Amino acid sequence: MAEAKLSCEKRKFIVKCCWKCENVAEVQRRFRMEFQTDPPTRLTITRIRDNFETSGTVQDVHKGCCGRPWSSTSPTREAELLKSLHRSPRKSVRQIARETGIPKSSVHRMLKRIHWKSFFPALVHALNEDDPDQRVEFYEWYLVKSAEDAQFPNKIVWSDEATFKLNGLVNR
Repeated sequence: MAEAKLSCEKRKFIVKCCWKCENVAEVQRRFRMEFQTDPPTRLTITRIRDNFETSGTVQDVHKGCCGRPWSSTSPTREAELLKSLHRSPRKSVRQIARETGIPKSSVHRMLKRIHWKSFFPALVHALNEDDPDQRVEFYEWYLVKSAEDAQFPNKIVWSDEATFKLNGLVNR
């Protein structure tokens, strides 16, 4: 079908034709002749007819309220989540989900809607005052070694994995 949504006029035409001829292929033929466009599918025609028989209208009865109802992300639950976040903003999403009884995925969805970010705290290596000097010293040493031996960079195992501990006692 060329159009995404049928107009009310076209839906009424389909219902009238269905009552006259009771044949979907004939309804499609008449639709093509009337509107000079591709007709809707057989399924669409039968759904429009059935919708008219059950609800008495060709309009979309469920417009704006289709799909599953919001149970976990309702405004009352969102208010409950906000209250919990204001009480203790450092709790994880899992802890909040467990306390409030809201599924974790719904907590994520509501946090996104209210523009809160969940994050994993990451321990990072503390920068000392002499760290920039040590970096420059390393770069100079590396350049000298590379100038002496052209294969020097190939003799080093480069990796982006590292574990830094702030206390320096545990090395995993």
